[in-house]
Amino acid sequence: MTIKNLFKVAMCAVLAFSLASCSDDDGNGDGGGSDVTPTEGISNEGYYKGDIFGANTGNLWVNFITDGMEWDDFEEDYVGPGYILCLDFNTTLAENPDFATLADGEYTAADNYAEFTFNAADGDSYLTQYTATGSTQKEVTGGTVKVSTANGYKVIDADLILDDGSDFKFSYVGKLNIINRTGGGQMSNLENNVTVNELTQGVALYFGETFTTTSDHYMVVLAGADYDLDENYGNAPTVWLGLNVTPGSNTGIPSGTYTLINAMDADDYDVSTALSGVYEESLGGFFGTWYFHTLGGVEAAMQTGTVKVTNNGNNNYKIEFNLKDGYGHSVTGTYSGTLALEDISE
Repeated sequence: MTIKNLFKVAMCAVLAFSLASCSDDDGNGDGGGSDVTPTEGISNEGYYKGDIFGANTGNLWVNFITDGMEWDDFEEDYVGPGYILCLDFNTTLAENPDFATLADGEYTAADNYAEFTFNAADGDSYLTQYTATGSTQKEVTGGTVKVSTANGYKVIDADLILDDGSDFKFSYVGKLNIINRTGGGQMSNLENNVTVNELTQGVALYFGETFTTTSDHYMVVLAGADYDLDENYGNAPTVWLGLNVTPGSNTGIPSGTYTLINAMDADDYDVSTALSGVYEESLGGFFGTWYFHTLGGVEAAMQTGTVKVTNNGNNNYKIEFNLKDGYGHSVTGTYSGTLALEDISE
């Protein structure tokens, strides 16, 4: 069986990296004038899916999230006050899906997926409002969204109609953090080289015999302080390393140098190799070697490079990585410290 087919049945799906979407839950322009001030108190996350509707348009949804809300683990929901506004756009097709943008123009509510429309049926666009005691969600059923560019910022003015007949007006000025979800391109929006200096914690997840009998698999997550390893989310820089180790290495990662291989094309996963970054939507998540920085809107699959592991005993390690994405941008750094070891092979 080829590695490509092994991916289809691998149990590594439990590592799925949860990212919100509308249905589940910068260019140049002349708008806005020369004196613009970025909006404070609202962050955003956007995802580009490409021509998923066969309409020769690029589907792109953006979640606008007010600052200050807290996540409640027990309720699995936010605690307000605040809101999330999700708008599901159909924009111009991106020449490169790694660097998709929301084109300037006026978007109207429609259900035909045509260019310069936004989807306002079946809950594709919605407003969720949070209080200290609960939340209410209303679907966006109509209205317009005007998009322009000024001083390098996107200027968004929305006049929306909600499913209870009420109006909701929304304005935002700032950068849109858009991530490639097409499966094409290099799956990296890095624009320069990165040295990661802020790594303060980590976990080594032992998956055992996951993809092949040739090697066992470790997923190592290294992160900065502002990152929740349990939730696998946070604003600090994060590096994921998918390492193929000697079978039976359930007590720790063996010392050695691990060389990245193409995870989808390799004939086998030999010991002392590391998997390149893969996003496999059918399994719901990410695999292999990645660099993330949520606060900066960065997501980059690593394609080549090496990871040097020195196991000092007692779960204490020195890990040196020198990696590159598909555009040749480097991600380098060193982690020295303990790794929480979790055996999830059974």
